[in-house]
Amino acid sequence: MKQKKWLTPQQRVLDGLSILICLAVVIYIIIIYNQLPQQIPSHYDALGNVTGYQGKSMLIVLAFIMVFVITLPMCVLVRVRKLYTVINTPWPIPKGQERHVAEIAKDFLCVTNLLMTGMFAGIMLCSIHGWKPGIFVWLPLVLLTVALAVFLGKTKRACKAPKDKDPWET
Repeated sequence: MKQKKWLTPQQRVLDGLSILICLAVVIYIIIIYNQLPQQIPSHYDALGNVTGYQGKSMLIVLAFIMVFVITLPMCVLVRVRKLYTVINTPWPIPKGQERHVAEIAKDFLCVTNLLMTGMFAGIMLCSIHGWKPGIFVWLPLVLLTVALAVFLGKTKRACKAPKDKDPWET
């Protein structure tokens, strides 16, 4: 019997987009680093006005955080199969639905990774160009909230599915 691939094509695309965004921003910073002013915006108020400046080397720290704290760990985390044996949900997972709930969790991790990488990349571009961060911060947070609600709804439905039906069987 042929075993299914661990990540679905959609999950692979989401992870790939996260990595591409991450690489694109890091390469862009490397290319323009010497052309940047010594001080760049580093803090904004709620209206998007600059309230603080840092040296441009802050971008190296932010790039490090984006690559090694957000994007790559999430790409690795979604592949750790043991993680999905102890999924904690507000509802008991019926026998036979464990794999389906694990798929929902992996989808959520991939979407979260893409949104957080995109938000971090957007904030870095705002600092580089002096733009107001508005949409780069609020849109990913709103989308993350919507995604959380959608994935919780999917999980709840999966946990109420008939116990004798395995969605993985064809």
